[in-house]
Amino acid sequence: MASFNTEQQKAISAGADKNILISAGAGSGKTKTLTERVFSLIDQGKVKPSELLVRTFTNNAAHERKERIVARFEKAEKSEKDPVKKKRYKKLSDERLSSHVQTFDSFSQYLAVSYASELGISPNITIADETVRETRKQVLLDELLKETYLDKDKSKALFELVHSLTMQNDNVLRKIILDIDDKRSSITEEEKNKFFYDYENTYLSDEVLSRFKQDYISNTKEKIKHGLVYSYLLSNFYSSLIRLDKSCNHFHQRSLSATIRSHKTDAVIF
Repeated sequence: MASFNTEQQKAISAGADKNILISAGAGSGKTKTLTERVFSLIDQGKVKPSELLVRTFTNNAAHERKERIVARFEKAEKSEKDPVKKKRYKKLSDERLSSHVQTFDSFSQYLAVSYASELGISPNITIADETVRETRKQVLLDELLKETYLDKDKSKALFELVHSLTMQNDNVLRKIILDIDDKRSSITEEEKNKFFYDYENTYLSDEVLSRFKQDYISNTKEKIKHGLVYSYLLSNFYSSLIRLDKSCNHFHQRSLSATIRSHKTDAVIF
């Protein structure tokens, strides 16, 4: 391990029962150290390949980890002279396929599928991408609003809320609900509880709704003003085209008359 510094060597040689935190900047050798630690634990028999769990945030990172671990075992196999040990490295290299080097999402999916019967869910589980999640949220919101609109006790309050936000439809309300959901997904449990506890005063108080309404009215007026200016400029442009067309027609008529008179004069002279 000559290519590793003292701190890296400590992380690599630490026992399997030790918790190691490596905090360093990009390009400092974190992945290399992790790869060597995995190799060392398996090589010393402290961990079986099937017991290995390495989780990452992205598929690219998981793929890179796998490649480096495989390359490390292949390097050990090629450099080993002892036939017995060489065969052992080959076996370990093959067994590393049973290890879990994957993203948090894919490992969670593996657990859910593996224990679907115990969890009482279908094993047909896939990881939804962002587009699928957003579409599903829209569908759930449609169902929720439809249910509320059809509820006699709740519909009146909902209509009043929508009317206080806009005179057209509930698109503004939908955006607010989705924005709140995005915010909820990105905060801690403590912040989440505080958020919902203060929700009414923060988002539904008369002061907040009045301010939102005034902002909406101001923005609408600004759009109308810009629209009127554009219409005025467009109207002037068309008027200019009409005047230009009349001028061209007038010029053409005068040129035509002058040509006719010229022809008449030429005829007399001839």
